[in-house]
Amino acid sequence: MDEKDNRIKNKSSLVSGFLAGLFSIAFFPELFQALVAFVLNFEFSFKISVIFPQVTVSSFKPDDIFINTIVRLVPLIYLMLVCELGAFSLRFTLPGFYRYSLLMFILVNMGYMLFFLFLNAIVVILNLKLLTDWSSLLILLNVDHLGSLIYLFPLIIIVAVYLNFITKRILKYVNV
Repeated sequence: MDEKDNRIKNKSSLVSGFLAGLFSIAFFPELFQALVAFVLNFEFSFKISVIFPQVTVSSFKPDDIFINTIVRLVPLIYLMLVCELGAFSLRFTLPGFYRYSLLMFILVNMGYMLFFLFLNAIVVILNLKLLTDWSSLLILLNVDHLGSLIYLFPLIIIVAVYLNFITKRILKYVNV
C-alpha cells in the first residue's frame, strides 16, 4: 500500500509542477518584458489576448543595439532565470513532492524555451511575415536576410549550450 501512495503522490507532484510551469510561461514572460520595457523607457502596448497578456514593444533606440536586443529577448532571459532559480532551489529539496514538482516545472520551462527558440528561428530563417520579437528587432535594425541569419546563429548556439548545461545540472536530482 505504501508504494501505491508514493506513486499517487509522485503523480500529483508532476501534475502540480506541470500546471505551475504552464502558468509561469503563460503569464510571466510577457509581464517581465513589459516591466523591462517600462524601466528602460521603451514604448510598448499591453493587451489581454483571451486570458493571456501580450506585450508589443514598439519603440527603438537607434543609438544602442544591445539594449534593443535585450528588450526583445527578455522572454528568453526570463525562462533562463526561472530555470536557474529552479535548479538552485533543487539543492534545498529532498526527494519527494517538492523536488518532483520543481523538476517538472523546470522541464516545462525548458520545453517552452526550446519551442520559443525554434518558433522565432523558423520565422527568421523562412522569412515569414509573422511578427515575433526577433523578427521585429531585425526589421527595426534594417538587416537583410543574410544579416538576420548571422545575427540569429550565435543566439541559437547560446540557447542550445545553455539547455545542455541546465540539463546536466538537473540530472543530478533525478532518481533513476
